[in-house]
Amino acid sequence: MFLGSGKSTIEKSIRIGIVAISFLAVVSMATVGGKLAADASKSTLQDLTDISREAVFARLRKNVTLHVREFQEMANSTVLATSLTDTVGREGYVAPFLEQRTRATYMSFSLYDYRGRLLITVGEKLPSALSASKVISEESKLYISMDSGRIIIGSPILFIGDNLPIGYLIGNIPASNLIDDAILIVDRFFNADVELRATNSSFTDQNLIYRAGTTALIASISISPSSSLVPEVVRKFSIFGIIASTFILLLSFFVARIIARLISAPIVNLTKEVVSPVGPTILPSKQGLVLEEVEFLRNALHRAFEQRRAAIEQLETAVRIDSLTGCLSRVNFELEARLALELALRFEADLALVYLDLDKFKQINDEYGHDAGDEVLRAISARIRSRLRQTDLFGRRGGDEFVILLQPAGTKEDISYLVWEISQSIKIPIDVGVTSLTISASFGVALFWEDADSLDGLLTSADRAMYEAKKLGRNHLVFADGLAMCLKGPPWEQSMVQ
Repeated sequence: MFLGSGKSTIEKSIRIGIVAISFLAVVSMATVGGKLAADASKSTLQDLTDISREAVFARLRKNVTLHVREFQEMANSTVLATSLTDTVGREGYVAPFLEQRTRATYMSFSLYDYRGRLLITVGEKLPSALSASKVISEESKLYISMDSGRIIIGSPILFIGDNLPIGYLIGNIPASNLIDDAILIVDRFFNADVELRATNSSFTDQNLIYRAGTTALIASISISPSSSLVPEVVRKFSIFGIIASTFILLLSFFVARIIARLISAPIVNLTKEVVSPVGPTILPSKQGLVLEEVEFLRNALHRAFEQRRAAIEQLETAVRIDSLTGCLSRVNFELEARLALELALRFEADLALVYLDLDKFKQINDEYGHDAGDEVLRAISARIRSRLRQTDLFGRRGGDEFVILLQPAGTKEDISYLVWEISQSIKIPIDVGVTSLTISASFGVALFWEDADSLDGLLTSADRAMYEAKKLGRNHLVFADGLAMCLKGPPWEQSMVQ
């Protein structure tokens, strides 16, 4: 067993092999057995060498493909597209965003506007021999090349819904990082030499790593076994093989080949699984001996892959969605709202931002506990979401404050009617354990174009209007221009006052 008493499977297999070779030596000649074992080992060694070369090539191709894929996802992200149009606020988030991706991928990034002017560089600068204009001038959507030992990747950044580039992202990473990682899977038993280069001429699929447009990355891989992989006993006995008889030669070759493959097959299979895109499976190997050590390692790697995948999904969800209410998080709401405002500026659309705060919510937390308060927030957010359209944005600002971006906004009467509907749904009693709680809300509204022409301006105006609603005795709607309405009755039974 791998963890426990007793001998391992590898040790047992070696002992069986030694007994078998000793028996053949006693029956015939020990030197003949050595020669035949050498022949069998050479065949197995060649098989392992070929498989290791394929494993290194597959790992290198996977590394390059993953980095290119992550680079393309970054070039297509709303963060970079927004930053190229947000000349005022981008300094606060684009640099941390690129630095975080640099730490995760070890890539360096340079961001250019549509005229080719450098906006920001994170990490290593482009090699001096390569100008950004060369990358930007490429007609293909993806550019890839090699320069000064670094892999260069470039891609235009397109405005959402438009095919015209509004900027360019260029990344570079030392090729040695990806090569060393690929070699690492075989460097215990093999010496590997890898050369990675870019070419525009003809090439074969056997050495193709990645292709973008007319340029391709190709690799030349040389694999040779280290001296520790060749059994010492085989080297000593091989010099006496010329005297072996045909019968003993065939018998020893057959026995040695079976033993070598029984030992090496699980290791080779695990090597293939590790370099595969899905990672190692939890199922035991069906070829060769079932080695406890290999199966323990396979299961550990499988669990590690699953935990990493689950952690990434959990982080992505936490960034986009508020974990308590299920609505947009503060960061994600602002990103999508800024993009909506950019489109509204372009197409002269009307928008409205509704800022609402629950009245006397702190008393619920103080009297009934935070669990009751959380239940109230979940119930109210679900009710608000049911009153909104698919085009509207709904997010949690923090605590008991929520924001809604109406697109399109409609008239003030339309907004008043929608806010009244939302307020009525909020006032429906909420069952929390054996207690039924009732709560109201105060609303502030700011109109795009009329009250502000930026997201920060809309938030400030709507927040100020919401506090004016609080001053009127709560359960009120106040527009940024001062118009107010009590939400105790429907809008058609009353008129808004200044």
